[in-house]
Amino acid sequence: MQKTANILVTGFLALLLSTQSNANPLDTIAAVVNNDVILASEVNELAKQLKGLPDFADKSQKEVVKEAVDSLVMTKLQTQRAKQLGLSIDDFTVNKALAKIAERNKLNATQFKEALANENIDYLAFRERIRTQILINELKKQHQQQSSSASDAAINDVIANSSKVLITNRSYQYYDLLIPAPANTELPELRKIKEKAHTLRNKIIDGTAISSISGVKKHTANAQNSPSKALIVQLAQLEAGQISSVIHDTAGFHILQLISKTGEAVVKTPQEMLVRHILIKVDEKTTSEQALRKITDIRSKILAGTAFNVMANQFSDDPGSGSQGGELGWSSAESYVPEFAQTMTTIQEKTLSEAFKTKFGWHILEVLDRRDGIANAQAILQAQARQVLSNSTDKAGAYKNWLKELRDNAHIEYRVKL
Repeated sequence: MQKTANILVTGFLALLLSTQSNANPLDTIAAVVNNDVILASEVNELAKQLKGLPDFADKSQKEVVKEAVDSLVMTKLQTQRAKQLGLSIDDFTVNKALAKIAERNKLNATQFKEALANENIDYLAFRERIRTQILINELKKQHQQQSSSASDAAINDVIANSSKVLITNRSYQYYDLLIPAPANTELPELRKIKEKAHTLRNKIIDGTAISSISGVKKHTANAQNSPSKALIVQLAQLEAGQISSVIHDTAGFHILQLISKTGEAVVKTPQEMLVRHILIKVDEKTTSEQALRKITDIRSKILAGTAFNVMANQFSDDPGSGSQGGELGWSSAESYVPEFAQTMTTIQEKTLSEAFKTKFGWHILEVLDRRDGIANAQAILQAQARQVLSNSTDKAGAYKNWLKELRDNAHIEYRVKL
């Protein structure tokens, strides 16, 4: 059991680093964080855990203590912020997490408690550490949701700035009902404002004249002089008298009604291709050389007469397309990673490509058909814009910057020399 406990607790150390331990009420105070404190016993215990990790083996005791204090301060700030936002973790969620940890270590509930006890870890204290970690994870999720809540506005800006959309010689006369929401609005309040906007839109749809609602304004604009590119993109899709969906941009939530439009609008989209492929992943079980040999063998069998879809169903590691005979549907090259895009744009139709490598592994592909224009240009453009935003957003970096701001605005007083 001792060996099992050592393995178990070693696996938990990363989880324990940012959580609190049981504290003696007579401890000296190591740091004050807003209206809360960190005790010396907490710092000492965490420093001891850190010292046992490979990354800290060569660091001085002073460096380890500083890391421990910093970690506890950030944990305290995050738990304080989570409570301010009304976040909490119930016992059911904690029990479920503990059960999963025990299951991963092939222990039942009794063995799990014994393993902790053998390492002098109090089970109830450990429960609270898990609760704290889950709480911080929920805070991180909410922050990421709030960060991406402006994506609806950003999507329209990406489309409007893209060379794929050309809105020329067109002007719009319209009503604009704006429900303000500053960029720094917290997520709970932002949700309330959004709900208000949807309620107002429903009233308008049910017959209330938008022009009769307080705060509505009448504008005439085009792509060159519009205060918001997001609005122009939406207006381009409306006919006279129609009501827009609720539109979110940096000013808040808009509801538009198009009065009239003049001129012509042209929407251009990139060429689309109907592609099918087979992927052999490179991972801890399959080296790049092994994957290349396998995809080369598959290619040879297809050239010898075996149906592409049969080989895809049997061997492709792409779970989405493998069961569909390798077919990816109609899409533009911009939807894929560069190596894949390069191959699909340069290969002739109905020709099997050579094996090529991407970050996912080794592929072969075949372009079955090509076409210009699409039936639902706006939907495709929005999907592509979301992909652009997803690729360009550093969520981990954004959260790290937010934590720095949280720390900069907090009252932190150190009672230990760092």
